[in-house]
Amino acid sequence: MGAAHYCGAKPPDAPSHSQVSSERRGGDVFVLVELHRAGQADAAETVLRDLENFLTLYAFPQKHWIRLRTTNPIQSPLAGIRLRTDAAKRFPDRDNLLYLIYKLMERLSRKS
Repeated sequence: MGAAHYCGAKPPDAPSHSQVSSERRGGDVFVLVELHRAGQADAAETVLRDLENFLTLYAFPQKHWIRLRTTNPIQSPLAGIRLRTDAAKRFPDRDNLLYLIYKLMERLSRKS
């Protein structure tokens, strides 16, 4: 066997990771849409209409997915909360945690 085999290199005609992932994810989305179409027709149509935008992430190599950032107004404040609550790890009082999250959401929402 050649060195390329040991290094995990794919033959030139093999599909790239992003192609396989987007095809697989697209198939998963179509199954999900079919399952929810009966009761959630508007949501299912939205997913189908914007499917290419939803799958844009998979055009990037998987190793970069963790570094991709969003401008989504919901996810952006949540990222700030996750950063601060992960750093603290444990809160002795649940009310203190809820207060911290509330104040962070309030402040981060004004920035957006």
